[in-house]
Amino acid sequence: MVKKRKKTNFENKKTIKNEYYSFIKYKNLNEIENVYNYDKFLLEKTENLHKIRKNYMNNLNNLTIKKRIILLDWLMEISFQLHFKRETYYLAITLIDIYFSILNESPKLNEIQLIGLACLLISNKIDNVSIPSIKVFAYSCEFCYTNQEIINCHDKILKTLKWNINYPTLNEWGNFITSKWDSISEKNSQKNVYIPKFRNDVNFNNKLLFEFFLLLDLITLDYYYIFMNEKDICVSLIYFIIGIYFQYFTKEDIINNFENVNNVCKLNKYKNWFISLCEMEFDIQRNKLNKYLIYTSQFFHLNLENKENNFLNIQNQFYNKNNINTIEKIYNLRPNNGFL
Repeated sequence: MVKKRKKTNFENKKTIKNEYYSFIKYKNLNEIENVYNYDKFLLEKTENLHKIRKNYMNNLNNLTIKKRIILLDWLMEISFQLHFKRETYYLAITLIDIYFSILNESPKLNEIQLIGLACLLISNKIDNVSIPSIKVFAYSCEFCYTNQEIINCHDKILKTLKWNINYPTLNEWGNFITSKWDSISEKNSQKNVYIPKFRNDVNFNNKLLFEFFLLLDLITLDYYYIFMNEKDICVSLIYFIIGIYFQYFTKEDIINNFENVNNVCKLNKYKNWFISLCEMEFDIQRNKLNKYLIYTSQFFHLNLENKENNFLNIQNQFYNKNNINTIEKIYNLRPNNGFL
């Protein structure tokens, strides 16, 4: 008789990891509903593992907000050209911010791009089965760094992070919250109430999801987003996107009320319905949402490049050429917050 092997601690951790990513595997909306509370708990629990030190750039002389924006925009373009998954890019920028937050000394000016490239390599190893060779990464930066320099930086980052490299990202929250919204829409469709869905909607196909993620991409370039609640950012974007397609307001209304977005938020019928829904379904406090509505409204200055063929391949990272100009405009509009 063969004895059953006792499950090791490593296997227990592996099971937890699989459960943590369970919401990605569920395609049926009823299944998503069943695992929502458990997955939400796991996301929030692991999210607390990477508290990035506030204003960490104050200690890094060679790194500024503008240089971070240029670095991330470049990584987004590389991810788009090499057909990386969205999560690959988002995990890479999470690792970049955590690594810079831990550093005791400022990186050299010529190392900033190298660190970004090495974090993208690490992220690829987690999210992809087939990983490009080191030569591909060296080619992407026009051979500014040798293969060995990329490998050495890769190893240094892993040691500094103590191999803690698997964190929840803004992209995961985006997928999670929009899937939850689609399950809400599915419920209401049975009651003959139409609520637009982000995936496979009869009227919009995947257009809403495409716009949602283009806005989310722009938000990642903003240094200040990393100190905010990612779930509330996603819910606030949904508020505006769904509100536009309900025709309660337009994109121009949001942009024109940039400094006083409360004028848009005072639409009682829609706002009361939406916030009540959030309290029941997303566990969001009523007085907390206004802060995030004001924050996310800034990013609607982005000129969305809506191309029909892009809607079908939303799991891959996209690159919008208007990102840099838009983020510069936002920083210039912010009071006492210049584009550094």
